[in-house]
Amino acid sequence: MCCGAMKVYQSVLLLFCCQFLHTLALDCAMMSGNLKQIDAGSGSVVGVNNLNEVFILEDNIFTKINMSLNHFSVGPAGQLGVDSANNIFKFQSGSFIQFPGEDCINKMTCHAHFF
Repeated sequence: MCCGAMKVYQSVLLLFCCQFLHTLALDCAMMSGNLKQIDAGSGSVVGVNNLNEVFILEDNIFTKINMSLNHFSVGPAGQLGVDSANNIFKFQSGSFIQFPGEDCINKMTCHAHFF
């Protein structure tokens, strides 16, 4: 392909991107409230505010979960959080279950029980 044809190709591609790809943008909206930490993954959005209250986004509304955590994260292993005493918790079936962190770290035995 010569230089002139390449420039035409690039121009057409740029025009296509400007005209059509904007429709793939997310439709974002402001939500009231403040979170010090937010995480999204595996189809879930979670967060923690300055009072260490935990929230999960359900139907575009952040729902408060009765738990105090410093950090709350989501991923392939599920929804996991850590409290101020460094205890690990997993959110399962609508409630938090304490995760045997020391056993997992020292013996690597938690995989079959919690994942």
